[in-house]
Amino acid sequence: PKEFQPPAAYLTGEYVNRTTPTFIAIGVNVTVIKPGRYELQGIIVDDADNEVGEKIVESNLSAGNVTMLLQFDPALFRSQGKVSAVHLVDLVLSRDGGALERREEAWSSENMDPQAFKAGLVPTASSSGRPVVKLGGADGMRLENGTTVIS
Repeated sequence: PKEFQPPAAYLTGEYVNRTTPTFIAIGVNVTVIKPGRYELQGIIVDDADNEVGEKIVESNLSAGNVTMLLQFDPALFRSQGKVSAVHLVDLVLSRDGGALERREEAWSSENMDPQAFKAGLVPTASSSGRPVVKLGGADGMRLENGTTVIS
């Protein structure tokens, strides 16, 4: 019977924070049973439950374990101006227009400083008046006093 068949793919419940100075990025691990085209949709909110991003990605996936990357523009998070965690909510894995799995509250980051994104995106002027762009380290992130700082 159909109800005893394994799903075409499913969320493993494992997530990877791939945030950089230019994107809030979350890797979502998926186990694929049946190769095909899949869609992953997610929304991010701040601690006050304000929506700060929505993303849909589609990929042709082979059987096995894969990480699908949701990349969000940090502009709305920057504009709210308060240190906050980012929460991935309303995560939906779909195939052929039908939802395979949904997670209402999938993942939360450590606290992030919205100003750290601004430093990575907006050139500032040096004493000579020339624009200066600060480049991050190898990982681009560090933890300071319980807050994730992107450099």
